[in-house]
Amino acid sequence: MTENGIVVKTENGIVVKVDKKTECSKCGMCAFPKNASHIDLKATSEIAVNVGDEVTVETSESLKFLSALLVFGVPLVLIGACALIGLLVFKSDIITLVSAVVITALYFVVLHFIDKKILKNKKFITKIIAVTKKAED
Repeated sequence: MTENGIVVKTENGIVVKVDKKTECSKCGMCAFPKNASHIDLKATSEIAVNVGDEVTVETSESLKFLSALLVFGVPLVLIGACALIGLLVFKSDIITLVSAVVITALYFVVLHFIDKKILKNKKFITKIIAVTKKAED
């Protein structure tokens, strides 16, 4: 996936500000916080960039798939497993519901640490692939 943005920081790592598109307000499936107008992405670049440059950034397809799997797929499997175990072993809807909520909440705590580890992997970092407009001096 490619997006256009503006370089807002180059010291201690490049940060690119990507504005939220109008279509994004209806979806909610990406990294944009609900009321945010933009998101700041850490990026790498083999191209020399300066603060204020308009750039095109690319996120790897494997990151999109992994993100969807971790955020949507794993919790669905956990909830299904809790439902199956809860109904077969405990035969109680309340215990099933509580266990599913607790296990899913614990998973999202673990996911926080998984996310930090993934961000250290170079193949999942957003890359600047082109400078579309140089900053005016």
